[in-house]
Amino acid sequence: MRKRLQKMGLLLVVALLLFTAAPQVLAETGSIGIAPAFPKPNNARSRSIFILTLKGGEVVEDGVRVYNYTSESRTVLVDVVDSISATDGSFSCKQNSENKTAVGKWIKLAAKEVTVSPKSNELVTFTVSVPDKVAPGEHGACITAQDTKNVAAKSGAGVLLGFRNAIRVAITVPGKIVKDLRIEKVDVARNEKGNYTVSPISKNTGNVSLDVKARAQLKSFFGEQTEVKAADYPVIAGATTGWAFEFKQPFWGGFYRAYTSLSYNANPATGLGDQVNGEQKKIRRDTGYFFMMPKPQALAVELSLPLLALGALISTLRRKHIRRTAYKKLESYTVQAGDTIVSIAAAHACKWKKLAKLNGLRPPYMLQSGQIVLLPKTAAKHRKKRSDWQEVADDTVEKALETPEPVQPVTPVAQPAPQDWELPAATAPAQSQPTVSQPHVALQQPRVVVIRSQAKPKRSSRKSKRYSWASPSTEWSPLQATQEPSPIQAASAKRKTSTRKKTSNKRVKKSDTKR
Repeated sequence: MRKRLQKMGLLLVVALLLFTAAPQVLAETGSIGIAPAFPKPNNARSRSIFILTLKGGEVVEDGVRVYNYTSESRTVLVDVVDSISATDGSFSCKQNSENKTAVGKWIKLAAKEVTVSPKSNELVTFTVSVPDKVAPGEHGACITAQDTKNVAAKSGAGVLLGFRNAIRVAITVPGKIVKDLRIEKVDVARNEKGNYTVSPISKNTGNVSLDVKARAQLKSFFGEQTEVKAADYPVIAGATTGWAFEFKQPFWGGFYRAYTSLSYNANPATGLGDQVNGEQKKIRRDTGYFFMMPKPQALAVELSLPLLALGALISTLRRKHIRRTAYKKLESYTVQAGDTIVSIAAAHACKWKKLAKLNGLRPPYMLQSGQIVLLPKTAAKHRKKRSDWQEVADDTVEKALETPEPVQPVTPVAQPAPQDWELPAATAPAQSQPTVSQPHVALQQPRVVVIRSQAKPKRSSRKSKRYSWASPSTEWSPLQATQEPSPIQAASAKRKTSTRKKTSNKRVKKSDTKR
């Protein structure tokens, strides 16, 4: 934002200077043009630049055509200047006001000013004289043409601008020609739009200029490829040049790798634009993987996925840790007939809700005979005693199973004769038979109540919002009463027997003391 404001302020200042100082600025930059007068038929590049091959001490003549594209006569200034490498390594020309120290001194123009009629052109000849002692390789210069209406004023206030057209002159001196191009590095940068630019930086270490074809492509870590971008650039001798290829920002972003290549004619016998016997050489260089930022929408999604995965991993590890800890601190118990979640919890001195949570039970908390549940490991002394009615029932069952009551004979009782006014009990005469009473084993057995588990438990009260689990969760019949007692019943009986012995011993001691 700050850079934008600075640019806007600079443009505003320039506009004010243009209007207030009345500078010499003309927009007719496309009114004049120049081109080689005698291009080579077998070299397309000679139509836009001068390509000459001259030995030391050789002199040749050539010419340049000046074109007037307007509907009025124009006076054009023609001049020769030395060439220079631009900041990006490309070919450039010096200013007309600078002194000529190199190839600019080799070229002599026949005329430095020419008047061109409307919609026509004029030929301006020149001679090229190569010095005797010149190093082999390529030497460059520029021929410029400038309309007199586009010449900047030499004095005045404000911004003084002038426009000119220039054409390149490439003179190759035969000898040891070296063509060598190297890729120094590949720069990757993100611009203000969010896109990424890939720039292969190359250096021409030879002594002639090269016509280079550059290519660039991006490949993601998963193999996704972008389009191949290519461009042709000239690289003059000894210059370092870079090409900036722009790639759009990927929606999902990710890790990408840039692949670049440069190809050029490596045959020393061929000159600029000459493809005869061309030996194409290609050099490649790629970057390591670099991260390309995704779009904001994709970034939000991608950040949420690792968080969800991390949460799932933590939850899984926590469950495993709880299970491992639980198996170390818990013991298993096999559910017997008549057990409920409340009775089991009471017998093991823990809360039934905790018991249900440990075993993953849900309402209505049904338990079946033979089911294995996990219980907290507690000492026997911390376990709660069973209630009195449970102990009495256990004792009654034990007595009924161990010492049944003997069978007592029953004497028959004579029935009195019916009176006249009484009706007989049956049409057949009543026969008095002696009966034998059965043993009263049923009286010794505990009262068995068949309780069915409810489909949905009832709440004891709305305010407490607690369930009542006093009834067993499975059905059991009187036949189950004669089966072996459960571990809970056996433990209760054992405790009761020990308690009775202690009580009897205390009574004996008290009686001895009284005596």
